[in-house]
Amino acid sequence: MAKIVVAEIVMARLRSMADWPAHPPLLFMATIKLTSLFLLTASYAPAFVLIPITMDFDPAGRGTHRTFRVENESDTPVAVQISMVTRKMDIDGKETLENADEDFAVYPPQIALGPKQNQSIRVAWTGKVKPAAELNYRIVAEQLPVALVKEQTQGAKINLLLRYLGTVYIVPKGAKPDVVLESAAPDIDAAGRKNLVVLLHNRGTAHAVILTAKMKLTAAAKEGGPETKIELGPEDLKGMIGENVLGGSKRRFIFPWPESLGEGPLEAQFEFIAQR
Repeated sequence: MAKIVVAEIVMARLRSMADWPAHPPLLFMATIKLTSLFLLTASYAPAFVLIPITMDFDPAGRGTHRTFRVENESDTPVAVQISMVTRKMDIDGKETLENADEDFAVYPPQIALGPKQNQSIRVAWTGKVKPAAELNYRIVAEQLPVALVKEQTQGAKINLLLRYLGTVYIVPKGAKPDVVLESAAPDIDAAGRKNLVVLLHNRGTAHAVILTAKMKLTAAAKEGGPETKIELGPEDLKGMIGENVLGGSKRRFIFPWPESLGEGPLEAQFEFIAQR
C-alpha cells in the first residue's frame, strides 16, 4: 500500500540566485524522516526545482512573455503540471488562491522529465485589464502521482510529491509600495496574555517585503508612574521580517508585550527597510 503526501514549498523572493540552496532536495529530508518512522519502507518521490522562484511581467508589450525552467535533480523520471492562480492575502498573511488560467497561456502545461533533464516553460500574460496597480499571482508547479517507472519496492511505502508556489507580479509602469505604521496597541488574547499588535498599511501600488525593522515605543506616565521607553530590534520583530505586504493591503503582526514597557498611552515610531 502506498501513501501519498504532498510537500508544499512556498517560495519567497531571494535577493539573488546565489541564495538558492546548493542541493534543494535537502529541503524535504525532515518530512521524509518523520513520515518514514511509521512505515516499513519509504519510496521517495523524485525531486525537482522551479527556476526562477519569482518573476515580474509587464501588462503590455514584449514583457508579457516570460520563461521559467523546471529541473529534475533526481535519478528518477518525474511528471509535473504547471498552472497559474490569483493570490489574495488577508490581514494575518493567510493566502487565498483561485484559478487564473484565463489570464495566462502556459506552454507546455504538463511535462515528463527524465533523470537530470530540464524543460523550459513559456508563460504569457493574456489578461484583458490595464492595471493601475500591481496584480498578484502564483505559479504552481506540482508533481503528478504518475508512475513513470515500474515500482521495485515491496511493502508499505510513502510517495512524497512536491508542490512549488512561485510568485508572479503584473507590474504597471510607476508601481511602487508605500508602507506606513497604522497603529501599535496593546491587546489581550483569548488566553489572557497581553500582546503588542502592530498594523501596517501599504498605501502604494506594489508589494513590499520587510527586510529589517525597528520600533521605538513610549508609554506615557500613568497614575504617578514614570514614562517608559524601549526599542524593539529585528530580533524582537522577527515575525515581521521577510513578510510581504501586498499593494493596497494591510498586515497585522502580534508580539508579546515587552515586560519593561509601562501601562500608559502608547506612542510608536517605526523604521524599516523594504524591497519591492
